[in-house]
Amino acid sequence: MKKLSVSWILFICLILSIIYAAFAIAYKVKYYGFTIYPKKSNDVWLIEAAISYKPNGKPIKISLSTPKNNSILGEIINTDNYIITEKKFKTKKIIELSSDKKTTDIERIYYKLLILDNPEINEYFSSDYGKKVKIEKPYFDESQMKSAEALLKLSKELAAKEDVLYIGKLIELLNQKPAIDEVKTFLPLKVSQREIYDIAKNLLALDNIAVRMIRGVKLIEGKTAQTPDLLLEAFINNKWVVFNLENGKIGVPKNFLVFQNGGDSLLDV
Repeated sequence: MKKLSVSWILFICLILSIIYAAFAIAYKVKYYGFTIYPKKSNDVWLIEAAISYKPNGKPIKISLSTPKNNSILGEIINTDNYIITEKKFKTKKIIELSSDKKTTDIERIYYKLLILDNPEINEYFSSDYGKKVKIEKPYFDESQMKSAEALLKLSKELAAKEDVLYIGKLIELLNQKPAIDEVKTFLPLKVSQREIYDIAKNLLALDNIAVRMIRGVKLIEGKTAQTPDLLLEAFINNKWVVFNLENGKIGVPKNFLVFQNGGDSLLDV
């Protein structure tokens, strides 16, 4: 076999280095939104969360749902004496923190997420997965049942006029101000997204429609919140369809970063 000269080997290495660099740049442009043009910058979002809890003196195990998105630049978790592990699934990521220390003092965990301000931030989010969830029928008294049936009927009539899904019209009615009498039966004057989700879920259960919750963060500059932002996902025609709980529109809003699809909570301790 003919031996390669040192200069030829160095030439090959240089070519490979150039190919690798080109791939790295293309990857950042395609998946992260970085630009290779000079004097042009990209905005990023910094999401911070502070979690505090009081242990019961037993070993600690924490499970935190976090986004799985190609626009994420980095995640940081600041805590003392915890073992941190990641579990990645098809559409989500779980960060688990565990510690053998037995304390009853208040513990604190700080979470930071850096993500590009990408117009297609939810391009990789897919709701077409998983099995249909169990439908739990609500208990309504006679008066509530009449209001529920009237709300569903009105939603379907409004949807038929515009040839749209009636679930969106139902959510519109639940947000309408001033509220109609049928809505007042179920909701207080000042309502939260969670209350709208809960009553929509109960009303749709009467029509045998399975519903689950999407938790996330709406990317608004300077925003502070004690609870996650929510979307509603309904199982219709053998697929999951996402609805905005503020206006009934279909789809994940462009500024909504999904942290969890389904499940009972973002954080389990």
